[in-house]
Amino acid sequence: MRTVLLLNPRSGAGRAAALAARAEAALQRDGHACVRLSVGEARGLVDALSEADALVVIGGDGTVHHALPALLAASGDARAAGRLPPALYHLPTGTENLVARELGHTARAGAVARALAAGRRKAIDLGVWRRGPSGPRPFVLMASTGPDASIVERRGSPGRSGRASYAWPIVRELLRPRLANVRVTVDGVAVVANGTGQLVVANSGRYALGHDPARAARVDDGRLDVVFLPARGRWSMLRWSWRCRRGTHMRDPGVVYASGACVEVSPLNGAGTPWQIDGEPVSGAAGTVTLGVLPGAIEAWLPAAGT
Repeated sequence: MRTVLLLNPRSGAGRAAALAARAEAALQRDGHACVRLSVGEARGLVDALSEADALVVIGGDGTVHHALPALLAASGDARAAGRLPPALYHLPTGTENLVARELGHTARAGAVARALAAGRRKAIDLGVWRRGPSGPRPFVLMASTGPDASIVERRGSPGRSGRASYAWPIVRELLRPRLANVRVTVDGVAVVANGTGQLVVANSGRYALGHDPARAARVDDGRLDVVFLPARGRWSMLRWSWRCRRGTHMRDPGVVYASGACVEVSPLNGAGTPWQIDGEPVSGAAGTVTLGVLPGAIEAWLPAAGT
């Protein structure tokens, strides 16, 4: 089996490189032909995936996110040629590792070798985020606008990783919150006419810090789940944070929940607010955002039984 290992050497305070070496050794013992690449080698990844059976990502959710365009393109080419597409396995070394948790993947080198040997695969959906002339961005977890996206933007690219790197951005957000003022339609039906607060468009039920605002979302149902949490300031934000963490937020009559295949989000406050996609900040001018879903766009390896 031809396997591409994509490594983020900075992930996990440097632990990712050692894990990649162990995974490569385990796969080679099973007879896999391995190619190891580092993040940033975009052209090399596209070329390597054109003939690959598996993509093993060693890093965090951001590393998976940035590999999605190449994986999506390779999957489409393989299906057009009548071949099985390369399937994803996430060896997690990031902060939250939501993709790995969603798929049942673990940070054990032997687990990936056993999963590929078992040969069990699952087709999963991807969301697609579009704004104006900028190219579409696929996502596997979620996209959102409001305070959490503002925190991601404030964090930027810190010198340190881990949850501690979010502490100061969270404080800054509480001192000067940036709430989203939006109009939201789902499959052409207005679900938020003029709301201020936090908007999450989810492909997966997983979210950072266990908040999970869209717990019913599934990566294989062909739909996006939309959750709008109305807020007026920092105290509303803290209240929603607490309730999402406890899983009681859906009992509040103020919550807007909908699901569908096409979501349109129009900012009503001129400049708009930041967006984040799979935990990565989005740059660019404000404007209407359209989010769609690609059912079964890529495939992922399922863990071997008993793993």
